[in-house]
Amino acid sequence: MIFYIVKGCQGAGPPAEAGNKRRVYTVIAMPEAPRRGRCQGFTLVELLTVVAIIALLLALLLPAVQSARESARVVQCRNNLRQLVTAASSHVTAHGLFPSGGWGLRWVGDADRGFGPEQPGGWAYSLLPFLEQQSLWDLPGDGQPAAITAIQRQRARQLVETPLAVLHCPSRRSARQYPAPGGRAWANNLDTPPVVARTDYCASAGSRLACVGSAAPASLPEPPADSTAWLVNVEAGYDGLVHQRSG
Repeated sequence: MIFYIVKGCQGAGPPAEAGNKRRVYTVIAMPEAPRRGRCQGFTLVELLTVVAIIALLLALLLPAVQSARESARVVQCRNNLRQLVTAASSHVTAHGLFPSGGWGLRWVGDADRGFGPEQPGGWAYSLLPFLEQQSLWDLPGDGQPAAITAIQRQRARQLVETPLAVLHCPSRRSARQYPAPGGRAWANNLDTPPVVARTDYCASAGSRLACVGSAAPASLPEPPADSTAWLVNVEAGYDGLVHQRSG
């Protein structure tokens, strides 16, 4: 509150002595006008300090987050490998042999040709029924095991374009379609695809360094096992579990 003293006029009352006058002063209380508060804010130095602290915390936390994510990816990679091993064991139980390595680089799976040496597809294709992928295994079948038809070529293309998470190690790459490599002849029983699925796992062909299946027939029906079309497999003497026409 602000107090003001206001000088007033001569007041009434008993007569004053000669020469003296009585003055009346009135005290008036007036409310004080509100003062504007000073706006408080961050200074530039304070703001830069906060930003530096946040950046430091992020720098400390980011490696830990990345490490945790990589650990999770490694665990998933091992789980995928465990599933493949279990599927191979189931293959042995069901058919009495490990999945075949197929006929070579220019052949994909054919559901009409079963399992073992007669199956042109590789080990990953032969494991599909044991990885809960029976429908994918059935896809390239056309009911004609001794012929390559347009239907088979089309469906085989769909087969190789379908990625499966169990065949990928998350630490290396994700399960998705990748551009098909150019500059090479594609499979004999497949329409050339623009994209393909891949795998990060392999099966052991033994101690040989030669390319498995670098020699193989180019059409059906396939030649006998002692034909020169299978020369690489006959002379190489692979000592692994999975190689060309293994079984």
